[in-house]
Amino acid sequence: MKRLTSCLIVFVLFFALTPYSLSQVGEIGKIDWINGNVIGYGFGTAQPGMNKSIARITSIRAAKVDAMRNLLETVKGVSIDSYTKVEDFVVQSDAISARVSGIVKGAYVIDTKTDWEDGLPVTTVTMGICMNSEGEKCTPGTSLVSALDLSNFKNSFKIPRKDYSGPADVPTPPEPEPVQTIPENFDYKYDPIKPTSGVVFRLMGFYFKKVVLPVVATKKNGDVETVYSVNRVEPRIVRTYGIVRYTDKLNQIKKIDKVGDNFIIVPVKSVTEDNMIVIASEGARKVYETTRHGNDYLNKANVVICYE
Repeated sequence: MKRLTSCLIVFVLFFALTPYSLSQVGEIGKIDWINGNVIGYGFGTAQPGMNKSIARITSIRAAKVDAMRNLLETVKGVSIDSYTKVEDFVVQSDAISARVSGIVKGAYVIDTKTDWEDGLPVTTVTMGICMNSEGEKCTPGTSLVSALDLSNFKNSFKIPRKDYSGPADVPTPPEPEPVQTIPENFDYKYDPIKPTSGVVFRLMGFYFKKVVLPVVATKKNGDVETVYSVNRVEPRIVRTYGIVRYTDKLNQIKKIDKVGDNFIIVPVKSVTEDNMIVIASEGARKVYETTRHGNDYLNKANVVICYE
């Protein structure tokens, strides 16, 4: 990561010539998977004896530099897949390292707050970058997935080589899906006559570590076969939007335009030790049947993983 960190040296040195002090207080940042943001917090103050207006400006500037440094550290911790973090990924390419640095330097300010203590300003700044190119402040080329060019992860050895190609040739009773109930406060009705707009993989209490490139699989004839992964998604979509959205609750799905209004809900059967989502053969069949005849919503990454 020395290469990535060094990309910010000139930027930081510009502010280093200004008298200020930084304080590392509390949480430095967080990954907001639900809203698709990476957030960094910064704290800054000024030296005693400065004009009050100049001191406030100086503390804000210091807090922004601190927020960018903390944002970079938080970005490094984003999990690309079950084995790889951004910290591991950027060292493979000078170009990717420079792009990630550029995304961090272009972070937007979410909130700025200045308090005064003993005559000195204490400023807290919250800054963020977009995980994907969605939202008012998120445009193509300004997101983390754009900087990482995640289409390079296609054909990763960590993804089961065999893709699901429909039900077994030998007629066998399909493995039923886990029983699920839909909460009364969730207005949901699937119309099988209309084209399916997307899929929600519902964890229903299973622990799954959030990653940028999840893998969903099923078992067929004793073999593990991939139902959904980065290999299934159009490269342009991978580079711009990534391949999944996350929600904590079912009623949050309505806010995700990408999944559409006629999606199917597939309950998760289990999550493996290496963080792969497994669905029953009946769920895999349902996905297979609804993505045929020119309606491949998986190719467009119209996919949500819901924890409820």
